[in-house]
Amino acid sequence: MRMAARRFLALSGVVIVAGLLLGVDAAAQPRRPFTVLTIHWGSEDSPSTTAIDGAIKESLSSDPSTPVAYFTEYLESDRFPVEEATAALSAYIRQKYAGRPIDVVIAVSDPAVEFVRQHRSELFPNAPLVVAATEMLDTRLRSEGPGATGLIGGVGYDSTLDLALQLQPSTKRVFVIAFAPTLNLVERVRPSLMSFAERVELTYFDEPS
Repeated sequence: MRMAARRFLALSGVVIVAGLLLGVDAAAQPRRPFTVLTIHWGSEDSPSTTAIDGAIKESLSSDPSTPVAYFTEYLESDRFPVEEATAALSAYIRQKYAGRPIDVVIAVSDPAVEFVRQHRSELFPNAPLVVAATEMLDTRLRSEGPGATGLIGGVGYDSTLDLALQLQPSTKRVFVIAFAPTLNLVERVRPSLMSFAERVELTYFDEPS
């Protein structure tokens, strides 16, 4: 179900991208293909990254009347220190796309959105931003330059635990392992599980391994 939800999120985001591309005045459309750059948080071989990226490419190529040159980059701050991963990717994009204007940027996940927020003015100042994130975009990101839009979706921590307790009603203790290198994931998970505190003992771990 999670994979299907991710695929739906990707397809829905592409509908927004298509609207941005088709909304350009026909007389002003460049003869070159539109350049769409997607930035993922995880690595290329991550199962979720592969599914989402495949859905985006499939949807963008479905309309032959709108030629798209599609590119994908990976932040990978889940595998390397945040500062190093951010600096490396920004330098790489700056050099790689120096001669190719980017028309639309898709940021998948909160860390990818944060990367774009930090480097938007220098790397893709004229590109509208489409996001798939868990938090609302701040006003500045939505209003500056060509703007930003997208889809906000949460993770079903509470529904997952509820199902687990239905399957194992004798459960007394629940260990919650929540770690992300770029944010305090425990503090995001904790509020959604507060209602279970009277049913089971909850113990939280915020450890990298």
